[in-house]
Amino acid sequence: MSWKTHITNIAKSASKAISHLYRARHVISRKQLATIYKSHVRSRLEYCSPVWLGAPATSLALLDRVQAKAAKLLGHPEAIQLQSLAHRRGVAALCALHRIVHRTAPAPLWSLCPPRAPARASTRSHARFFMLPRVNATTPTYWIRSFIPLMSMHWNSLPPVVQSDKNPRSFKTTVNLSLDHSFL
Repeated sequence: MSWKTHITNIAKSASKAISHLYRARHVISRKQLATIYKSHVRSRLEYCSPVWLGAPATSLALLDRVQAKAAKLLGHPEAIQLQSLAHRRGVAALCALHRIVHRTAPAPLWSLCPPRAPARASTRSHARFFMLPRVNATTPTYWIRSFIPLMSMHWNSLPPVVQSDKNPRSFKTTVNLSLDHSFL
């Protein structure tokens, strides 16, 4: 299974939208261009990103090139305020896992929640961590970069206080501020 065609189509669609912004750059301000980019173009680049999060880096680089074009169009002050797409994908994926773990996602998704690791008697902090799925040597490596295994590893690296936060908004804010910008 490859996400290359899907991501290429997303990049082409977003690139066409940026070309429209280039034509409008003389009529509207850079701040307005940034708002239009964030709402209409970047939303295309991020739609359902937790699903194709584990795509190869070469495919995801197409999306980064589109954002680089937008940064060039927006200019220095507005471009600095753009977070990397990898960071935003990571935050979105952790928020999706948060919804699954705390059962605020639709019920059919609850079964995707990885099993919890057995509690250790010496410390309570390990009780919240997920067991990583076992992968046979014959299993293709792209499975390891799929949503559940990859997000389980990142979830396990979060402090227990953040994991137990049931408020989606405060969880997203905390994760957004604490995640390394080279998330994936």
